[in-house]
Amino acid sequence: MSSLDVQPQAQAQTLAQPEVKTAAQPQVQTLAQPGPAADLKADAFQAAPQQGQGIVAGGCYQPPRPFPLPFPLPEPMPLPHPMPIPFPPQPMPRRDLSADQATAKLDQQPGPISGQDMAKAIKQGTEDLDNSSAGAEYKQFSDWAAKNQGKLSPEAQEVMKVYEKYATGAQAQGQTGMDAATYDKMCKEMTKVGATDVSAQKAIDGLSKGDGKISGEDMTKAIEQGTKDLDGHSATNEHDQFAKFAKQNPDRLSPEAKQVMDIYNKYANAAKANGQTGIPQDQYQKMLGEMKNVKTYQDVSMGNALDKLNHTKGPVSGQEMLNAIKTGSQDLDGHAAGSELQDTLAWARDNASRLSPDARKMVLIYAKYATQALVQGQTGISQADYQQMLAEMKQALRPPPPRFVVA
Repeated sequence: MSSLDVQPQAQAQTLAQPEVKTAAQPQVQTLAQPGPAADLKADAFQAAPQQGQGIVAGGCYQPPRPFPLPFPLPEPMPLPHPMPIPFPPQPMPRRDLSADQATAKLDQQPGPISGQDMAKAIKQGTEDLDNSSAGAEYKQFSDWAAKNQGKLSPEAQEVMKVYEKYATGAQAQGQTGMDAATYDKMCKEMTKVGATDVSAQKAIDGLSKGDGKISGEDMTKAIEQGTKDLDGHSATNEHDQFAKFAKQNPDRLSPEAKQVMDIYNKYANAAKANGQTGIPQDQYQKMLGEMKNVKTYQDVSMGNALDKLNHTKGPVSGQEMLNAIKTGSQDLDGHAAGSELQDTLAWARDNASRLSPDARKMVLIYAKYATQALVQGQTGISQADYQQMLAEMKQALRPPPPRFVVA
């Protein structure tokens, strides 16, 4: 028998199996109804699944099981963010032409920019009456100054402070400009500040703190402090400021201080005669040498202590006088009864109106012990006597004990 003859028979048996098994199953009898419907056959789509071929009820195949991939699935890409709605660009603030021209001239100048040049530039850049002196024009000058701090002299910085004061005052009132009266006042103040040398003014302010006589040493120190900045103004602005102070305070200048000012006048006038705004360096050092030879005090330590009293205002208290005597005479140089005493007595004579009663007591106690040492042929006070002198001074400053009256 050939294989072709066997296959049809196997197929016939396979197809015939459902009919036999369906007729023999008790479920068909349960579903059968009385009457002709009992001969109906089961629907082929409701038949039991054929396990061998993987067919489920309804004639559908089971979906195949997924096999794992040898690599992970890629992560899904995030959705792009929505683009912002484009807005038209903000218009650039309109710059003030006059202020730009003024700052451009300052850029062309070598540093440092003087206070007078700064005041002149601000006036040129703001005098156009466009009502922007406290608005756009001020902002442009302020930005320029912030970028050129190293190029500004101390005087130019002071001028900018004046401009800032007036501009912010106008802004506080909701204004972008200044009225004519305020603007003129600002320009005058800037001109004055620009012509005032900062270093010289600082030294003069130190002299103005007190009410005492200004010694030659103190005047020399102030002039050196106010003119050593090498800004080329020692014969002009700086000299004018010291000369003005001396003219306004003649009663406060000691003879030595007046002599120092005479020396300064001589060298400054010589420089001006040569067309110079500053005193040449060799002449400047020569001038300081002459000034330092003019001395009010014989002893340096006592002179420094007494000059501190000159820097105070009002009457000199007993404690201040005690501190000055102690500071000026405790250096153990053997001059407490000599030059240091002479300096103290001369200072007390020149400042007699400023001495309080307690301060006078301190001077008298000092003179008593120093005189005792001089009688013994000594220029210094022995340590035992010196400590006894200080103790007596402190005792004199103590308030008297309360007195009780017995009824």
